[in-house]
Amino acid sequence: LLPSVAINLDNSAVCGKEMFEKSNSRYGADAYFKYAAHPKAFSFSEWYDANIEEGWDDAVVYEKHGLHALRLGCWSNSWAYHSIDDDIEHVSKGALQHMGENVLAIVKGIASETNFPDRMQQKEGTNDEMGNSGLFYFTLIGGYIFSLPSK
Repeated sequence: LLPSVAINLDNSAVCGKEMFEKSNSRYGADAYFKYAAHPKAFSFSEWYDANIEEGWDDAVVYEKHGLHALRLGCWSNSWAYHSIDDDIEHVSKGALQHMGENVLAIVKGIASETNFPDRMQQKEGTNDEMGNSGLFYFTLIGGYIFSLPSK
């Protein structure tokens, strides 16, 4: 049985608490919204990723292989990403705890499901990323996620 879900921890070493940046599938977004211990999300990151060309990251590899990819990362202190300050000395213990609790809750939740998703098929004739969740979402005060279909 091949895995069908990947959680990509992006730009997370020296920033604060991570947030849900995007998923290439509705299943991935719903899994985060349902299982994250400390949910934080804003769909602007999906719009940004679809409209501002920044180049590739490792999540693209998962998407190209049909995995439902969840991308977690953060935008605070992103100036330090891949710099001399991107090391263990600058990592916040609280941020690591936050990320660990979120990832563990998501993995446990997905693993407990009885209706595990199959891999997705790549769009024929394209090498582009496979898309996004098709949702508009944001975090309300108190850590509740509000989401609606974007179309």
